Amino acid sequence: MKPPYSSLPIANTFLDLAGGKGVSLTATQIHKLIYLAHGWHLALFDEPLINHSVEAWRSGPVIPPLYYKTRRYGAGPITQRIPIQNAGLFIEDGYEMVPEQDVRTRAFMERIWNVYGCYSVAELAALTREDGTPWYVTWHLKGGRLGGGADIEPELVKEHFVQLRVQREQ
Repeated sequence: MKPPYSSLPIANTFLDLAGGKGVSLTATQIHKLIYLAHGWHLALFDEPLINHSVEAWRSGPVIPPLYYKTRRYGAGPITQRIPIQNAGLFIEDGYEMVPEQDVRTRAFMERIWNVYGCYSVAELAALTREDGTPWYVTWHLKGGRLGGGADIEPELVKEHFVQLRVQREQ
């Protein structure tokens, strides 16, 4: 299966990548990693990685369905894969994962992990909330802070990451 995926198999795959390195992840880290992966996926492949909307919350980019599945961990590490409620993709003990057969997506996620997996919670939060980022534009300039939870437009995310790609290639 090809993207876009629900945020849950993407989160579980990141949890496995982290666990393979002996690292634990918090809910904040998962949200920011998925957001960064989604942005780079839009820029590199011109298609979304996830099918959930990303919203501008005070804490930065948040994926609401994933938030409600992980909020019980608070600021602590996520200690297990995030369970599903209905079957969809490759199921391993009731958990949805990006299938091994989707080599492109798994390799892409490994690249994202290799770049951003070493970032702390604070570093990921700061990176995704910098001036000019899609979160910043949505939160400060498009009224996200007024109603909270305003959708960060996918086109805005794509444009931002395309610009980052161009900057890195120069």
